[in-house]
Amino acid sequence: MRICIVKATKHILEMQSDATEGTLIQNAVNVGYSPADIEELEVDEAGYEAAKAQDTIEIAAKAAQEDQAAVDGLVNQKMKDLAITELKKEGKLDADGKIPK
Repeated sequence: MRICIVKATKHILEMQSDATEGTLIQNAVNVGYSPADIEELEVDEAGYEAAKAQDTIEIAAKAAQEDQAAVDGLVNQKMKDLAITELKKEGKLDADGKIPK
């Protein structure tokens, strides 16, 4: 497979599994990148994963995703806690959070 990266940031612009040499460079040039600023590399799956690990945009996106997952976990726990408190007040749950018999 081939990838095209921005040299300065290591950002992956494109990946193609069956591209001929130069195709990705031409695609990047067509959308405004300077050939001096980009690089086309032939990589295997491990090389692609290694390139993604260096991609500053990929790193930021992964960090944002992890942050959002942490927020979602906190919100879900808070919603559960509030629901249990309300259900206890309504008598639908006992003090231990179980349905009364």
